[in-house]
Amino acid sequence: MACTYVNVLLTVCFTALLVAVAAQLLGPTPALGLGAGFAVLAAGSIWLRGYLVPKTPALTKQYLPKSVLERFGKEPDVGVAPTGAHEGQAAESETDANEEGVESFDHEQLLLDAGAVEPCEEIDDLCLTDAFDKAWSAHLEEIPEDVEPEAAAEEIGIDLDREQVHVQHYEKGTVVTEYDRPIVEWPSREAMRLDAAGARTLADHSDQWDAFDYRQRAALVAGLRVFVEECPDGQPAELSEEQVESCCTSHTVVTLECADSGARLFEWQVD
Repeated sequence: MACTYVNVLLTVCFTALLVAVAAQLLGPTPALGLGAGFAVLAAGSIWLRGYLVPKTPALTKQYLPKSVLERFGKEPDVGVAPTGAHEGQAAESETDANEEGVESFDHEQLLLDAGAVEPCEEIDDLCLTDAFDKAWSAHLEEIPEDVEPEAAAEEIGIDLDREQVHVQHYEKGTVVTEYDRPIVEWPSREAMRLDAAGARTLADHSDQWDAFDYRQRAALVAGLRVFVEECPDGQPAELSEEQVESCCTSHTVVTLECADSGARLFEWQVD
């Protein structure tokens, strides 16, 4: 959003400069018409592409320092931040501690220990075990197609009664945040159903499930979605990657989607 504001400001400056120069050469009336035409074209470019100057993402990614790119390419804030310096500091410390806990435990090993995944027979990778896959499918039938995020969050153990926890909706997806930071993100209703059923299945198969906090549980069930080969409605799940550009940077996103509906099950930025 900040980068868009910069491009709008550039449009205003370029338009003013163009009108001033054209007024000297052509006169006031033609200059105003020329400036208005340029402003319309520039606004259309920003609306469609997010930037005014051609090749802006590539140029800024190459020449701007990372600290600047982080400010202009960051995701917009979501949720409602707590007020008060002491409360804000406590919130940041608590969230940082939770995130360190999520990063410090071995997701892959925990799924192996739970019997959820095992080495694949034909490729050097991990695959769902038959027993876990069947149990997950059985629990999936228990989860309604129109499951609400509150119900899915409850399955994972997220306490939505806490004042700092919020459910935010965007397009087809949903994100649950705590102190403005995501706990779990669902790009579609199908992903939400898979996580709710996955939480029930892991609760049955993992001896450590009760010891995990809500962030660790959310990370585990989200990680399970990577292994899905079939969507909840029976469509094949297809893996692909796409290049996403904002005004100031570009990155590659790997996605797992239902072949027919396009419902996204998983997405991950790889660079």
